[in-house]
Amino acid sequence: MLKKLNNWWRWYRHPLPTELREFHQSVVIDGIEYDLMPAQLAHAEAMLAVERDAYFGQEPWPIELFWNEINRQHERLYLIVQIKATHTTVAYIGTAFRPSLREVHITNLAVNRQWQKRGLGKFMLSYIMSVAAQIQFETVSLEVRMTNQAAQKLYSRLGFRKVRTKHHYYDDGEDAVEMRSTLGKGRL
Repeated sequence: MLKKLNNWWRWYRHPLPTELREFHQSVVIDGIEYDLMPAQLAHAEAMLAVERDAYFGQEPWPIELFWNEINRQHERLYLIVQIKATHTTVAYIGTAFRPSLREVHITNLAVNRQWQKRGLGKFMLSYIMSVAAQIQFETVSLEVRMTNQAAQKLYSRLGFRKVRTKHHYYDDGEDAVEMRSTLGKGRL
């Protein structure tokens, strides 16, 4: 118990490093140049547009939830990927850092359908896994729809393993598969 309290206190005094909140990185994925950066409140509308596109017009999260998550800078990190030439947001990933568990939880990952299958999802997950390992977190977890076999295959290729099924997890009643990757030496 004392160890968990000490971990929480350390995290409370020293949240996510400033470098994770204030960077802007150019990356080339599959021959296209993108910008990777932390999401700001001004990006929430573009993130919502990516989500609507990725989920065929549905909005699993309302805009207010994006605002709330982006503002929780102590333990949340949302990254966006924009096409460098047009500054169009085409993907994002959301994460919750759980210091008492030494775990990073992927809260959301969405890629505009036109930009899927170009390595953006794999890049963002790999990036978050690398960050988690650098700040000495031990696991990365997420939930994925039972029917989303393509995503499950991607996550498996990145070292995620199925942990359990969460019945009726989504608003429409669909089950989720909880997946987890253990980080460590030689994993990344």
